[in-house]
Amino acid sequence: VIRHAERLDMLTDKYVWLCSDACSTSQIFTDPETGKVDEKLRNKFAGMLGTHYQTGHGRLYEEFLDEWEKEDIFQFAGSGKRETSYFAPYGIEALGAYLLAIVEVGKTPGKTYSAENIISALVNVSFEGVTGLVSFDNDGRERRAVFDIVNLRYDSLRADYTDFVRIGVWTEGADENDVIDTNVDLIAPRFNFTFKPQFHGGSYDFPDLDVRNSFDYWSCNDGEEKTDETGKSVRLEKPDGQGANNIDNSYRCDEFIDCYNMSDEWGCPVSFPVLFIVYGIFLFLFICFAVFCLIFTCVFGFCIRRKRIRASSPTFLIIMCLAAILGYGGLFAFFGQPHTVSCNFRIWFLSVAVITAISALLVKSFRVWRLYRSPTEIKALKDWQLILFVIASVIPVLILLVLWTGLSTPTAKLIEASSDDKEHLLCSYGSVAGMIGFYFFFFAIVAYVALFLLFGIFLSIATRNVVSTFNESRLIAISIYNITFSAIVTIPIVFVLKDSDPFITWIIIVTAFAYGFTATLVLQFFPKIWGIVVRDKFAKEASTQSGNSSGPTHASVTSRDSKAIF
Repeated sequence: VIRHAERLDMLTDKYVWLCSDACSTSQIFTDPETGKVDEKLRNKFAGMLGTHYQTGHGRLYEEFLDEWEKEDIFQFAGSGKRETSYFAPYGIEALGAYLLAIVEVGKTPGKTYSAENIISALVNVSFEGVTGLVSFDNDGRERRAVFDIVNLRYDSLRADYTDFVRIGVWTEGADENDVIDTNVDLIAPRFNFTFKPQFHGGSYDFPDLDVRNSFDYWSCNDGEEKTDETGKSVRLEKPDGQGANNIDNSYRCDEFIDCYNMSDEWGCPVSFPVLFIVYGIFLFLFICFAVFCLIFTCVFGFCIRRKRIRASSPTFLIIMCLAAILGYGGLFAFFGQPHTVSCNFRIWFLSVAVITAISALLVKSFRVWRLYRSPTEIKALKDWQLILFVIASVIPVLILLVLWTGLSTPTAKLIEASSDDKEHLLCSYGSVAGMIGFYFFFFAIVAYVALFLLFGIFLSIATRNVVSTFNESRLIAISIYNITFSAIVTIPIVFVLKDSDPFITWIIIVTAFAYGFTATLVLQFFPKIWGIVVRDKFAKEASTQSGNSSGPTHASVTSRDSKAIF
């Protein structure tokens, strides 16, 4: 056992060996033929603790030893010296108890000397034996057990004593109210030590026996992998937000952001931080483009009036720019480790931005359709009337968002991901309705937006033959088709991949929204910017007239119409 333990590096200060009376004896490191102690083996055992049956003591035991020492060694094995085996005193007392029990049975006339009667009679047996007072309880059980605690010590070896040394006693059932020996230190209720135990290496201090395997972990604050050699100095934390620092090393490069500073994903083959930087640069440029379009619209729509802007209604171009900026801002809520605030910003910013942009496009198409469904009559709608339509379109979404936030609150919490069966901080939906509420409100908003897109497709088809001064209806139709196609493709893919591949899911979501807003801005503004900057070179446009209509299903927008409408 010792050789095997040595191979496993278990003969160190981190281990304490305990042994019963069978092995807590010098015989385990003594050659049985020569009686010589193997010092090397003995040193390996040093620090071991063991138990011995407590030997006899007191006046009767000393008298017994006097007689035992005089006996003939050939007649009584082990005699001739002033010591006995551990079991000899107990054997004497067992025989004495048995004889006294028989005497007790004989005191009652008519009782037989059966085993049951003898055992019952032990309750009345009490005498002073060679190990102390012998008595029995009502169940026939003898006094509580007492064991000597022995220790194989370095200091005794230096004193040429190679055997185990008695350092205390263990008493069965002892508690704080028991007084066993006032001359010893009470270390535990059942233990009383006369001397402090000496452990492996010669130390008298109780070793830390909570031995654990070392493990690797990831430090979020330091951004590096570390090792806890003790296996217990570092407490692994769950990646539940900014308070988490030391997380399991398996969270490293797992395509989930588990550190608040994203250090667990830096330098990975698939790196979220690099993705955030790249997409962040593009989103910043897109926002700059939207701001440029906003300024361009204000300058050439209100200050230096140009028909290319005026014909498209500057008010609604501004609304689309603001919706795009809001949408781009909402995409930044997908950056970094999820937080309850960012989880709410995602649904609020994007939902409001999408419905605002779509309603602005629909209003423009609706205006053209209403004006030209009767070629002989112009029925102009004022901007403020159509602005009210945009506001009315957004209000139902706001109501759904308020109910969503109240009944199924978006919250960042630890969720077990199906891709790796580990807990990660993800956006979830709790409160009253839970995930059922999430699906209800999500698809309610999707259905509401889908109705607007269907209406937009109808308007696009209905106005497909309208020849506009600046080809406005066709660009609006393309924008609506573009948004519809992106939604049809993106939503199913996201629901399929969201639990299995968060990296690809993130790319699809952010790309889809960024593409939708950017494509809409480009389709609406690029022709106008190109026309004013390149074709007109910022000069005022000449009064133009579009081609004549070819039939009752065709109509054209002229300069006169533009003035009447806008």
